[in-house]
Amino acid sequence: METKISWNIGGSPMVGHLPVVRCLPTVACSGKVKIQNILEMSYQCYCGYCEEVPEKYIDSFTAFSGSGVAFMGMALEAMADGGVLVGIPRSMADKIAAYTMISAAKMVLKEGLQPSEIKSLVASPGGTTIHGLKVMEDCGVRSGIMGAVQRATERAIELRPKQT
Repeated sequence: METKISWNIGGSPMVGHLPVVRCLPTVACSGKVKIQNILEMSYQCYCGYCEEVPEKYIDSFTAFSGSGVAFMGMALEAMADGGVLVGIPRSMADKIAAYTMISAAKMVLKEGLQPSEIKSLVASPGGTTIHGLKVMEDCGVRSGIMGAVQRATERAIELRPKQT
């Protein structure tokens, strides 16, 4: 049984069933089509990873992975701005902030660490890291990021095409 889906493209109503692959930077829902290798090759310059997931997860991944690029971009920008605040030239701050984010990601991806383990490895008692983390907690950084993912997921659900 085919499901008829209606939606608008450029203000024009579209009705019918099309063979569609829904994809984000790291996940795809394709049904019968195996597209994972194609996506991994096309995203290789950026993330180099793609995983096929059930359709029921696509709204969450829209927020988590698709919108998450912007969330991480904002964190990266804030980190670089902090560097500029303490006297590091902008071009250097942008680059070092990006490499710092890559380093944390590699610790998770290549070394298999949990993000909380990275914090434990770096934050020494009474040191600079734990003092900085305290400020982040006081400002609600963790809660803000979690809330952004939750709200973006809700919005993805709201934007779903209406099934007829």
